[in-house]
Amino acid sequence: MDLDGDGQITREEMMEYSALNQQEVNAVFDLGDTDRDGSIDLNEFVGVMQTSAPVPYTESGTIVTVGETDVYLVGSGAKCVIWCHDMKGFNSDDRTRQLVDKLAETTGWVIAVPNFLGGKKIEESADEYSWLSSITDWNTIRDFWVERLLPYLRDDLGIKAIGVLGTGWGSYVATRMSSYEEILACVNIQPLISSAVEAAKEDLYEVYEDVRCPTLMMACRNNCPNEKPGGLANNIYNSCSFGKKCEFVELQDMMHGFLLEGERSVEAIAVQSRMSMKKTAEFLGKFLHYHGEPEPVVEACCREKGIDDFDLKTHSSDCCKTCLEIKHQANKAASRCM
Repeated sequence: MDLDGDGQITREEMMEYSALNQQEVNAVFDLGDTDRDGSIDLNEFVGVMQTSAPVPYTESGTIVTVGETDVYLVGSGAKCVIWCHDMKGFNSDDRTRQLVDKLAETTGWVIAVPNFLGGKKIEESADEYSWLSSITDWNTIRDFWVERLLPYLRDDLGIKAIGVLGTGWGSYVATRMSSYEEILACVNIQPLISSAVEAAKEDLYEVYEDVRCPTLMMACRNNCPNEKPGGLANNIYNSCSFGKKCEFVELQDMMHGFLLEGERSVEAIAVQSRMSMKKTAEFLGKFLHYHGEPEPVVEACCREKGIDDFDLKTHSSDCCKTCLEIKHQANKAASRCM
């Protein structure tokens, strides 16, 4: 990198020598230029390399065979999310499995990623429409789901509540699976549902009409309007019994692919990726419940904790703010019934 041989590396030299962008170079200098002289010498460079050396990612899950299909499985418990991968496949070099492992870690759920493409591999010369046409076969996927995957999850793993999550092409699979009452909630991120349905020569209206569960749809700026707020899916879901539980979001600053392949050194992409996964876990958490599930631990009210809040005494001598809100809502409901 020291192009002029002066024993120092400048920002310009690093930009010219490496494939780093301006933001990444600035990050290196913020970390390594300890004396703040605008350049990095050999000792500072060694310090940067020692402190910022990447730690290789290690998968937390295992691959099991269900029928004749490989399934990446991680986590434990009575709740499961089926992660439907994008059109690059089960073994793609994106961040799918890192995100899967993180979701399992933060939620305590089982996350299953089936290999919906089987032995099919995308060719570099193949255009998107041709590839989607060759892989979008709902009959085959449905048979695997009904005959193999669902019995395995319920009988072998003891799963009692199931949700689905689809990214890209996988959003088509997740939406199709949502037509079964066993699926309690669905999340689609950067969806390619309209494209997949068109490639499979199916009726998009009928595909959406078959959905039976609350859905969170997070579309990017360059995704189809059918999957955005006010689009076809939104309008159809609004006419369903679960319509008010659905959420449609357009990520106007994000382009398709940001979650799995976006440059994480760009702050906006990194932040939106974290927020998208957080929203995903929160949305699924609202609906992934089963009969006999242990009640969540609720914080004790003021009378149980013995709190003596002077401000609260002006409203009630023995109630906390939570209790007051509950009483207020109960009174409103009672007044409506009178």
